[in-house]
Amino acid sequence: MIPKIIHQIWIGNVCPPTKHMDTWKDKNPDFEYIRWNEEELIKREMKIECQNRVDEMNELNGKADIIRWEILYKYGGIFLDADSICVEPIDDVLMKCKSFAGWEHEKIRSGLIATGTMGFPPKHPLVREIILWIKTNCVDTKKTNKRAWQLVGPLLLTNIYNIGKYNDLTIFPSYYFLPIHYTGIEYKGHGKIYAYQEWGSSHKNYQNMNNMLLPEQFKRPSKENSISILISSLNTNAKYLKECLDSIKHQEGCFNMEIVWINDGSDTINTTILKNMLERFKNTTRFTEIKYIENNCNKGLGYSLNYGVTLCSNELIFRMDADDIMYHDRIIKQLKFMNENSDIILCGTQVNMFKEINNEIQSMGITKHPSIDIESYKKNHNHWVMNHPTFCFRKKEIIEIGNYNSEIHSMCEDFELILRVLKRYSKIHNMEEALLYYRLHNDQLTYNGGKEGSNYWTNKRNLMIKNIITCEENINNNVTVVLTSCNRPNELSITLKSFFKFNTYPIKKIIIIDDSGINKCIDNCIKYIPDNIDKKIIYNEHNIGQIKSIDKAYFFIDTEYIFHCEDDWEFYDYGFIEKSLNILESNDKVFTVWLRKYNNFRVNMNGHPINKEIINNEYRILGVFKERTNIWCGFTFNPGLRRFKDYQKFMPYCNFINSKYCNCGGVEQALSNIYYSNNYVSVITLNKNGFVKHIGWDNPTKK
Repeated sequence: MIPKIIHQIWIGNVCPPTKHMDTWKDKNPDFEYIRWNEEELIKREMKIECQNRVDEMNELNGKADIIRWEILYKYGGIFLDADSICVEPIDDVLMKCKSFAGWEHEKIRSGLIATGTMGFPPKHPLVREIILWIKTNCVDTKKTNKRAWQLVGPLLLTNIYNIGKYNDLTIFPSYYFLPIHYTGIEYKGHGKIYAYQEWGSSHKNYQNMNNMLLPEQFKRPSKENSISILISSLNTNAKYLKECLDSIKHQEGCFNMEIVWINDGSDTINTTILKNMLERFKNTTRFTEIKYIENNCNKGLGYSLNYGVTLCSNELIFRMDADDIMYHDRIIKQLKFMNENSDIILCGTQVNMFKEINNEIQSMGITKHPSIDIESYKKNHNHWVMNHPTFCFRKKEIIEIGNYNSEIHSMCEDFELILRVLKRYSKIHNMEEALLYYRLHNDQLTYNGGKEGSNYWTNKRNLMIKNIITCEENINNNVTVVLTSCNRPNELSITLKSFFKFNTYPIKKIIIIDDSGINKCIDNCIKYIPDNIDKKIIYNEHNIGQIKSIDKAYFFIDTEYIFHCEDDWEFYDYGFIEKSLNILESNDKVFTVWLRKYNNFRVNMNGHPINKEIINNEYRILGVFKERTNIWCGFTFNPGLRRFKDYQKFMPYCNFINSKYCNCGGVEQALSNIYYSNNYVSVITLNKNGFVKHIGWDNPTKK
């Protein structure tokens, strides 16, 4: 075991770089700290076995190196160069090693082990063999024509290690302790950095060292300079996971990275492997944080990515898959582009597709996706327009258009999102260069069109194009929103803000009728209606009741559909009009589509029963029950889409005030009877979480 002792040495007449040396003592308070010099050697009665070689050595740093070996052999611990600055405290990644050092530089000094940061237990045989070599060999730099680093430093350690007897020495990457080489080559990734070296012997700058500060790139970036990476995985191969995480670790640039990882139902073994890898990643990286979430079962990419987006803390979110590999400069290049192009909501890059064949990587080509605008896409409905693992998008705008569709399990959740971005923002951008290696393998979800086959997904995507991109041309402006109110500006503000935040369907106009008899009482709420939507605000001179107000507002409708709403509801999910339209178009006997949350086949709060059978893979029919002598079949003035012509069949609704069918449910119950007797049904979507919730319990109004 390596003892918790930090050693540093400074000999000679030049003032030591105490500011640098103090960083190790200050950042590691639980370590014993020994600063060796001539006096400390005498005080601790440290007898140097190789004193004659110390005297023989011509370079002062070489003398210190010889003494360093003997101190390490006697005491054990961690020896650190005096001209290094502590960046991160010494932790278990280092201390759990039997012994450790680091490479000087893997490319320009390949195979050379550095001695600036080393850890050994006392009496380690490798250290002993080094001491014996020094003891029995000349170390005079003039006689040998070699430098100190060759005679008693890195090269000596490397040669002894290469004998092959000391396999317990862990050699860490050079960036751990030497992130900037003396040649100026710099590590810019996110691997953990423990030390910054000033290279005093090489640069001959010991005289000025106490005036030198830690460079800014080794300090944590500001909170504003942060991005999120969103990944979902299911039983991903451990090798692929490691390569994915390594590519994240070595992303270049000075920014914070938040990794939001959704484990979408992996089995116990793969979950254990994933968690261990993420823990290792956390402990060996800098400027990174991990949010790890486990779904209780496999819920699919749509659900996982939808949830993941909400968990991301940063405005810019980068996507990648758990089996892919990023180029080292992927994030910094997309980040730069997004910062310079605020009008771009969704940006992708090309990918370098590859396969592993007989353990050799073979490129299968690079994609060439152009950037796309809405008008050009309407002329050419290509299905592969972006590479999903290269997405970089703005969280706020993606949430505003509905986020990933949580009801799409997989295969086209990305395509649907692309279409909605195109529809709302008119363009997407693909950078011309490849910035990600895209792995092709038989286990990937999209291999050969998935289990349903390519034809199925082709038809599915064509339907998405029709519903999202071309539907506006065919059925544009066919919905009027009618909203009844009664002097509740606080509730109405929430209703309007949430409706226009989560609605993704074009609205022709909105009609708001206030029945309080108080003129202009809701004027301050009108600002929450977008400017491009026609609006009509009606104030009743006196209270006439909700039903008569509805008839009055419906008089102004000239569209095929009505989205009816009241002033005390809060919307919280997207696509409710589109889903409702699909249902109404599939069955002309559906009167309205409910949008509320439900559990155990009953609507939350009011308990209305719901049939278990799923119709057309889109909805369930609300059950029918009697109250006293009358029928409830689901007619409601709660938020929901309905046809104007279905209203016209029984208009005006005020004719049913005090009807024999009213009972305790009023006109709603009477109309429920009427529509039921004419073979109409009310239905509810398959989204059990619903789209809207009631907020008006504490502030009721007259109707």
